[in-house]
Amino acid sequence: MMAEDRLAMAERHVQEGRRTVARQRELVARRRKLGADIEESERLLQNFENSLAIFEADLRWIKQGR
Repeated sequence: MMAEDRLAMAERHVQEGRRTVARQRELVARRRKLGADIEESERLLQNFENSLAIFEADLRWIKQGR
C-alpha cells in the first residue's frame, strides 16, 4: 500500500473513531439522565475510546514516516 493511501486510511479511521466516541458519549449521557442502566454503554464507550487511541497512535506513527 502506498504511503499516501496508508495516511489517508489512518486519518479516516481517526475521524470515524472520534465521531463514534462522541456519539457513544452522548448516548451514555442521555441514558444516565433517564436513569437507565448504563453499564454496558459505558463498557462499549471504553472499547471505542481504546480503539481511537490505537488509531491516533497509528496515525502519529505514519506521520513520523515509519
